[in-house]
Amino acid sequence: MILRRTPLILAVCSATLLVTAASCSPPNERESTDPSAHLAPRPADAPILGEVSASGECDPEVIDIDHRKPSADITYNGRPGDRIDIRIVHEPEPGEKQNTDHEIRLDEGATGWQIPSGIPNATIHEIVVTAVGGTGMTGECRIPVNGIDGDDTPAPNT
Repeated sequence: MILRRTPLILAVCSATLLVTAASCSPPNERESTDPSAHLAPRPADAPILGEVSASGECDPEVIDIDHRKPSADITYNGRPGDRIDIRIVHEPEPGEKQNTDHEIRLDEGATGWQIPSGIPNATIHEIVVTAVGGTGMTGECRIPVNGIDGDDTPAPNT
């Protein structure tokens, strides 16, 4: 009879110990599960896209592709509330330009986003990124890609 109840008794004791241990730590020392809780808010006069270069290239700390992969896997690191539009100008067939558009909307608590576009880098003319909303200054930049030498495009106005 005692052997049959042993697993139940052990389970109850283990659960009691876990609850007691968790409640012993003060609230300010507990880990937050919200990743945005540790981020300082972006000032209203700071650019959403970070430090865009003079030639219009995106800040790789904010948005970039994994240049080691054969396709454009785009990663964005931002703040909750950011709204980003991405246009990939590529050529799936020679002589046939096509735009593929993506929208990124960071909900409350979100600080990043990844888009595995599946578009081969070798077919890309350019990737244009536009910050359209969120706290901070909107703007535009381009992610450099070693793809097709596309049309000359002027540096964006930021």
